[in-house]
Amino acid sequence: MKNLIIDLEKKELRIFYKNKRRNISKIEILKKSQIINFNFLKLIDKISKNFSKAIFALYIPRENEVETKVIKEFLEKNNIKFSYPKIDNNNKVLEFIEFNGKENFINNNDFKDLLELESGNKVIPNFIIIPLLAYDKKCNRLGMGKGFYDRTLSLYSQKKYNFYTIGLGYSLQQHSQDLPTSKYDFALDFIVSEDGIFSRDQTKSLF
Repeated sequence: MKNLIIDLEKKELRIFYKNKRRNISKIEILKKSQIINFNFLKLIDKISKNFSKAIFALYIPRENEVETKVIKEFLEKNNIKFSYPKIDNNNKVLEFIEFNGKENFINNNDFKDLLELESGNKVIPNFIIIPLLAYDKKCNRLGMGKGFYDRTLSLYSQKKYNFYTIGLGYSLQQHSQDLPTSKYDFALDFIVSEDGIFSRDQTKSLF
C-alpha cells in the first residue's frame, strides 16, 4: 500500500513539473542554462583538483531540460573525455559511450525523441550529469519514471566505482517539501540550479 501511495504521488508530481518545465520560454532556457552550466563548472573546480583526467557523462536535452552547451564546450576546449548515455535494452540500464566528435547520433527505438550515439567506446564516467523533472534540498530527484538512471547508479554503487552524480535543474523545479521516494530511488550527490548548488551532505546552498 505504501509503495502504491508513493507511485501515485510521483505520478501527480510528474504531471505538475512537466507542465512547469513545458512553459519555460526558449530565452529563459538559454539564460538559465548558461548560469547553471557555470555553477556546475564552479562545483567541479571545488570538489576535484584533478578533474582534467576524469571522464564526464553529459546528456542530450529534450522537453526543455537544462542545456549543457557551455559544459560541453569547456570539456572540448580542455581535451577532457566525455560521454553520452545509451540504453541497454537487455538489462534496462545505461551504458556511457565516449564522444569524440565523429560519432553519429540516432533516435532510440523505444523513445523516438531520445538521441543516442549509434556506437563507440564504452566508458565508466566519474562525473555523471543528470537531467530531472524535480528535486528537493536533500538532492532527491524525480525523473521521467523509467528508472534507467536509478538502476545504473545502483549498479555503479554496488561495483564501488568512483563517481559523483550531479543533477541539473531550474530553481522552479525545486520541490518545497521532501520528494516521495522508495528504496529504488538513488539520491544525487549534488543538484545545480541557477540559484546555487545543493549537496546531499548539507541542506543549504554551497554558493
